[in-house]
Formats: sequence, structure tokens, C-alpha cells
Amino acid sequence: MAGSLVPQASTENNQVDAAPGSATDAGVQMQEVSADLDNSTTSAESVVREIDFTDVDQILGIDTLNRLWSEQIQPLIDHFWSYLPFMIASVILVLVYSVVFWVIRHGLNAVMKRVINDRDKRKVAKQVVKLLVRLTWLMVCAVTILAFMPFIEGYIGAIVRAYILLLILLVTWASVHYFIRVQARRRELDESLTLLMKNIVRILLLLVGIYLIFRQFGVNLLPILGGLGVLGLAVGFAAQDILANFISGITLLIDRPFKIGDWIRTNDHEGRVKGLTLRTTRIRTRSNEYVSIPNKDLAGSVVTNLSHGGPLRIDIEIATPYHADIAQVREILLGVVESHDAVLARPAPMIVVHEIQNNALQFWMRIWLPEDEIGRYPFLKMELLEQAKNALNQKNIGYPLPHYALDIQDGS
Repeated sequence: MAGSLVPQASTENNQVDAAPGSATDAGVQMQEVSADLDNSTTSAESVVREIDFTDVDQILGIDTLNRLWSEQIQPLIDHFWSYLPFMIASVILVLVYSVVFWVIRHGLNAVMKRVINDRDKRKVAKQVVKLLVRLTWLMVCAVTILAFMPFIEGYIGAIVRAYILLLILLVTWASVHYFIRVQARRRELDESLTLLMKNIVRILLLLVGIYLIFRQFGVNLLPILGGLGVLGLAVGFAAQDILANFISGITLLIDRPFKIGDWIRTNDHEGRVKGLTLRTTRIRTRSNEYVSIPNKDLAGSVVTNLSHGGPLRIDIEIATPYHADIAQVREILLGVVESHDAVLARPAPMIVVHEIQNNALQFWMRIWLPEDEIGRYPFLKMELLEQAKNALNQKNIGYPLPHYALDIQDGS
């Protein structure tokens, strides 16, 4: 660089003395170009001479890595070790805060157990205290850690403001949650509709909270969301199933073909509804398996509600020989179903002949089960079949066997 500056300086002096467009000006320009070429050749030769092709460290770049370590990384490590005592002190204070807030939480729970008699109010209060103590612990820990770090201490005010916003959102959610629960009981609202209102309020508070908390740190999400409009369209096309399940969930909550606690039967599953979200419906089968069914599939299929109509009627089929006395069989089977504890007396059970076959009489034991026995009806059906079989055997009425007629013709 020094060699190139000298000819440029002399060129400027010559340009001042010489007239523009003169022969002297052209000669100076040619000298400048020649000097630049000579300097470039000299620089390239010096770089080649500086590289020692016999030095493995230099060829593999180890020397460059060492310089990067000593000039960039090592100062950072030295800076870290200078703050290590403060970090240790922060960890110790966080542990102390954890013990203190754990004692405070359990103390408040003990006080609420003595003061609040209503179970629902006590449950809501415990949840609020748990979240309040946890948020306060996180805020105190964050402020303590940042207080030891001068280069990020400017965020302490934002963290305190975010903590106050979270407390306001927490109190708002607890109040709305309790209000919805009280009104649902007073007005006898369906649990599915109550769940829909809770989910809507939860989502609204979450969105408002995220926006306001980011604003405390100087981040405005509205321009970012506006810039992501095109991306939102792409995500919308990619998430068609999720949106379809969301809309179907709202449809199920409004239409209410079933409620939580009902026994339902779909194309592939049968069980008791345990939960209904905006995306899936969760049922527990009789095998104690929890199945999550997409709301889109459930809204587009035939759903049989076994609990909605009150007592459930079931027909149990049993066969007797063709020549059996119908009145005697009816009396035996009526005695079986009437003696069972799970069978309702009103409506009264019935024994009817469903079909007459070539070698058998098909009877139906038509019974009614209360709502609390609907979940056991397959087991009750098998139990009644077994008792009916034993009762018929005691009266020498067996199971119908197939009859075949054999026609033997004389070969002559």
C-alpha cells in the first residue's frame, strides 16, 4: 500500500502543473499503470515467499485457528472467568429462593385448607397460588441474575413489567374460569359447551399476553405478523387437516351429539367420552384404552349415542330345538332375566320368538339396562347367555343340532 501511494501523490502534483489533455498528463498516467503492475507482482511474490509449504501447521490452517483463539475466543473466556464468582453467587441465591418459595407455597396451601371450605374455590385458589409463587420465583431469580451482569441490566425493568402483566392475566383467567364454572352449574350448561368457552378465553388471553410481553422488550409483533401474511397462507394450505379438525370441533361443541361421560359408538370404536378439544375427541374403551379421534372423522361419520336416551335396550339371541315348548322356554328365560340385578323391572323384560328355522326356534331376551350399567352391557349379555344355557339344560332343553335327510335309492 505504501508503494502505491507515492506514485499517486506525484501524479497529483504533475496534474496540477500540467495542462489538462497535454502529453505530459498522458505520460504520467502510463507511469502510474506501470507502477501498479510492478506493485501487484511484488505483492504476489511476497505472499508466495511467506508461505512455507513444508510447515504442516501453516498448510492445514492451524496457525490461523491459533490466532483466532488468541485474538477472539480467549478474551471472551477471560471475560467469563471474571464473572464466575457472580454466577456462583447467583446459583446459590436461586437455590435459597427455591427453598423459601417452596415453604411459602405449602404454608399458603395449609392456610387455604383451613379457611376455604368450598372444594371448587379451594381448588381454584390452589392453582392460582401455585402459578403466582412460580411466577414470582422466576421473576426474583431473573432479576437477581441480571443484577450481576452489568451489560444486560437494562432488561430488569422489562422483566418486572412482564411479571406484572402475567399476574394480571393469571388473575383474569382464574376469575373467568371460576365464573364460567359457576354459571355452567347454575344454568345447567353442557360440559362440552363449558369446555368450548374455557378454550376460547384461554386462547385469547394467551395471544394478548404474548403480544404485551414482547412489547415490554421493545418488540412489536404486528409488523412481523403482517409480513408473515404470505407465509400464513402457505401454512394454511399445509395445515388443512388441522383447520378442518378445529372447525369440526366447534361444530361438535355447538351441535352436541354427545357430551362428556356419554357412551358412544362410531365406525371403528366404542367407548365413553372423556374429553372434547378443538382438535380431537378422546374416548376410553371398555379395554381401558384411550383413543383420540380427529374431530373431522367424527363429524363426518355416524355416531350412536348409547347414553342419551336413558335406559338402554338390548336383545340377546338364544336358540332352542324346533320341538321345544315355547311357553316353557319363555317361562325359564323370564326367570333368568328377572332374577338378574342389572335388569330393570320397568320397562318389563320380554321373551319373544324372533325366527322359526328348519331345526330351531330363535328367541330374543329383550331387556332394559340402567344408564350406569351401559358400560358393562357386553359382559352382562355374556353372563345372561350363560345363565340361560344352564337353566335350559336343567329342563332337558338342549341346543338345536342340524338335521339331515338321507335318501337311499335302490341301485337296481
